[in-house]
Amino acid sequence: SLYTQQSVLPQVYAAGFTREDVFLETMIPCGAVDHPAPMNASEAEAYIAADLEQLNTSYVDLLAIHHRCNTPEETALVWSVLEAARKRGAARSIGVSNFEAADLKHLLTVAKEPIAVNEAHFAVGVMDWEMGALSRVPPLP
Repeated sequence: SLYTQQSVLPQVYAAGFTREDVFLETMIPCGAVDHPAPMNASEAEAYIAADLEQLNTSYVDLLAIHHRCNTPEETALVWSVLEAARKRGAARSIGVSNFEAADLKHLLTVAKEPIAVNEAHFAVGVMDWEMGALSRVPPLP
């Protein structure tokens, strides 16, 4: 949330640390869970800019898509925005969250930059064994 993100770095500084001492992650919404409307590139860019402004930093260590988007094509479009953010230094690494194996497989066909992480949903009785097997895929060159 806005108030949580704005309070992160002041607390880091108050504890005697610098921005470089911490690993900052933020996510942009996508898909039925947290952004049911179709996402476009300019809106994804606006979310990234707002997150950087709220965090009062020029970069994050990890920028991720919070959920798969409404379609594979929309996910690919948003991923390309994250790739651009990585290339310009706004994100050191990029990844996804809550993607299932099929979502990740599709993204791997279009990704030009490495997918650093999938913060996969795992819980007692809710295991995506296919995702576990997929995680052994070698990274992109």
